[in-house]
Amino acid sequence: MLESPLGSPLIAHLTEMDSGTPSLGLGTRVHAVPRKECCPARVLIVDDNYLCRKALVEVFRREGDFHVCGEAVNGRDAIRATRLLHPDLIVLDLVMPAMNGLAAAQVLKRLRPSVPLILYGSSDKIVKQRTRALGIAALIPKADPGDMVANLARTLLAQKDAAVHEPTSFLRSAAAEVAAA
Repeated sequence: MLESPLGSPLIAHLTEMDSGTPSLGLGTRVHAVPRKECCPARVLIVDDNYLCRKALVEVFRREGDFHVCGEAVNGRDAIRATRLLHPDLIVLDLVMPAMNGLAAAQVLKRLRPSVPLILYGSSDKIVKQRTRALGIAALIPKADPGDMVANLARTLLAQKDAAVHEPTSFLRSAAAEVAAA
């Protein structure tokens, strides 16, 4: 059983994989590491390639401002993990079995529209157009070094935070009316 940072059960119905890591289903792992006091950003890593997935997990684990909350091997598992884990950022592979990165991104943007998605893989003209249309925050080649991915993730999260904390034009006009009265 996983424990939340508050000590209560987080997800009680998870089975354990051979490695002892709790599982949400076939090929999905949840990392039961308590969040740090400074509340690092929760990242979900989605890739069917074990080595690529583990490399990304290590990149984000080295950074103090990120916490890898889970891993998934395809788009379907990513959707399930997102519903349960509520990540702040999702890093998706483009080409995966069962459900590819673009199809998963379409569902994930409806499910959690404010969560930035980073899609990585080949970037031909059609893929670039689809990523823009779906509102995917970034499309990067797999060959990019891991620290570039972490820096991009940091930038996207900072932009998201700035947008959330910036008052809307309606709030600004309402505040101006109150101040004028």
